[in-house]
Amino acid sequence: MMDLVHNIGIVSMIVPSSNATTVTGISIDLSGFESAVVAIQVAGVAADETLVVKLQDSNTDSNYVDVVVDNTNILGDVPTYAPGCGASVNKFGYIGGKKYIKLIATIGGTTPAIILGAICVKGDARRKPIA
Repeated sequence: MMDLVHNIGIVSMIVPSSNATTVTGISIDLSGFESAVVAIQVAGVAADETLVVKLQDSNTDSNYVDVVVDNTNILGDVPTYAPGCGASVNKFGYIGGKKYIKLIATIGGTTPAIILGAICVKGDARRKPIA
């Protein structure tokens, strides 16, 4: 039986916390991997708050650009969060081929305090097992 634990890498993109302004996630180096899944956990968005997330990528860990949401770069849907939505965990895949990715969470509202966190599961490792 094959196991999953030795075939993926998991890193934090946004450390879970309460946020009042836009959060720029940690840049993730995808060297040695062919794909990634981004998982975002949100404790809910109040009726007077807004939350919009997007993924950016780069070849050099500088000059990031927004990833075009289509079947050649993103698998699944980048989540949308309506004001007043409840707690959720969402995921989408990245197969865009750049070396670095990062998540941007744009937060707005009168007095926002959105609790969120995100992780990246790096997959399709070129060398296995992963330590």
